[in-house]
Amino acid sequence: MQPTYLDELRKMEPNHSKTFAEMPNWYRMEIRDIVDDNGGMISHYDGPAISVALPSNVISAGAITAGLAKRGMMPGDTVTYFPIGGDNPPESMRHFGPGTATAPRGDQPSYWLYRRYTVEQEA
Repeated sequence: MQPTYLDELRKMEPNHSKTFAEMPNWYRMEIRDIVDDNGGMISHYDGPAISVALPSNVISAGAITAGLAKRGMMPGDTVTYFPIGGDNPPESMRHFGPGTATAPRGDQPSYWLYRRYTVEQEA
């Protein structure tokens, strides 16, 4: 079996924590660069996971998922739409969501789209 990216990481940093925030800076910066370079935005860290606001461009969103997977960050099975409030994200981050009674879909993209990516755990 071919070693994974995280196998190589563990050789270089054998005592790293399982939480994303405590992983080596070079690894976190690589992850951040993948997200930033493809128009996404990391919203927060949560234990071994990060939440990423995905861009509305499907190709860019796919590049984020592929790039993170190559580095041991596995995508969650679901995505979450969140209504845009006063935060005013750029157009490239706005999505047409499902629409609700309090936040109808309308004719303008008015949702953030988030996906959770988790550090691959040892078997």
